[in-house]
Amino acid sequence: MKQINPTIANTVNYIFLITFAVVFLYVARFVLIPLTFSIFFALLFYPLNNFFERIMPRMLAILLIYLLLLIVIAGIFYFFGSQFYHLFQHIKNVGQSFSKIWEEAVNFIDTKVFRGNISIQKLFEQNFGAGGFIAKTISSSTNFIIGLMQTIVYNFLFLLYRTSFKNFITSRFSESKKEYVTDILYNIQKVAQNYFLGISLNVVILGTMNGLGLWLIGISYPFLFGYFAAILAIIPYIGTFIGGFIPSIYALINNGLLTAVFVVLWYTGV
Repeated sequence: MKQINPTIANTVNYIFLITFAVVFLYVARFVLIPLTFSIFFALLFYPLNNFFERIMPRMLAILLIYLLLLIVIAGIFYFFGSQFYHLFQHIKNVGQSFSKIWEEAVNFIDTKVFRGNISIQKLFEQNFGAGGFIAKTISSSTNFIIGLMQTIVYNFLFLLYRTSFKNFITSRFSESKKEYVTDILYNIQKVAQNYFLGISLNVVILGTMNGLGLWLIGISYPFLFGYFAAILAIIPYIGTFIGGFIPSIYALINNGLLTAVFVVLWYTGV
């Protein structure tokens, strides 16, 4: 009987393992993604949780962190929500102009580019029409809420039983390596905290610079646009483009071409 080449056999085994890992990660993503975020936030909240535990029980300290986090998130949503409300009131008549421009652009593409073979309007309605869009929105919102609840539950358990989790991890190693493993866990925690602090500092700096520039140029709601663009800048390249595109269009509609050019130049400089 002819034997299989060991190299080929190893290659087949590696391909099988990689395929199995990819399929497993895809199937288990609804659990693994919230679990990953919960671990990250547990590392992030640990110093604050440890501080509160000096004056209260661990469970109360965790609940207090959630309360403070809720207040901060509510404040952010209030700021952006109220500002966007006034903004939309200010530009409520612009929607009719955009609708007319959209219809003219779609008709031009259908007749001149695709010559009636493909209907952009029908494709848009199929993918983003009222029924399809609402269904996709509800489905996405449901998945997001479920994932958020999972993340909160996992995060609460990680913070509550973090000593047990740490002891379990270190107990897998010999006495000579426990200190080394403990240092690694501490360094992971510091990396997560420094990453979040760096991102937050970046948002504050970009938002302030963007807002001051728009204020000097004479754009309404300068810090709304500025901080909104700073938050979007977390998404590489695309976020920066969208964050600068929105105030540029707003400036073009309300202040003219020259002001829009100044906005683009300022965002590019920042």
